[in-house]
Amino acid sequence: MNHSADRTTQEARDVTSVLNSREHRKGLSELVLDVTSVSRRYPWLARVTGHVAGITDTTAWEHPNLAVRLAIPDPGDEIGALTGQPDMCRRVYTIAEFDRRSSTVAVDIVVHGPDSPMMSWLRDLAPGDRVPFAG
Repeated sequence: MNHSADRTTQEARDVTSVLNSREHRKGLSELVLDVTSVSRRYPWLARVTGHVAGITDTTAWEHPNLAVRLAIPDPGDEIGALTGQPDMCRRVYTIAEFDRRSSTVAVDIVVHGPDSPMMSWLRDLAPGDRVPFAG
C-alpha cells in the first residue's frame, strides 16, 4: 500500500475543498471573459484581452493588482479542480489593464514550457472563446 500517494490524494481533496468553500469564495463574482484578442507582447509574454459583461457596475475593478481565477481545461489537476467541473482547474492572474468604458480586461501570461495546462490552453485560445473566471 502506498501511504504517500494516499496522503497526497487526501491533501489534494482538502485543498480543493477549501478553494471551493463558501468562505474562501466570499466576495468573488462568477464572470465570463469573451476573448477579443490573444497577442504576444514579448516572446515570453502573452496578453489575453476580452470583454466582461457587467463589470461597469462596480468600482472594484479599478483597484491595482486585482487578481482573477481563470478556469482552464486540465483533466489531471487534483488541486484547484472546480466543483462540478472535474476537468477544469483554476489559475490565478493579475489584471494587467481594465477599461471601464468598454468593459475590457487584459491579463498577461508568462509563456513557459509547452506541457503545462496553461500553455496548452493558451496555444489553442482564440478570439470568440469564452473563459469562465472568478474575480
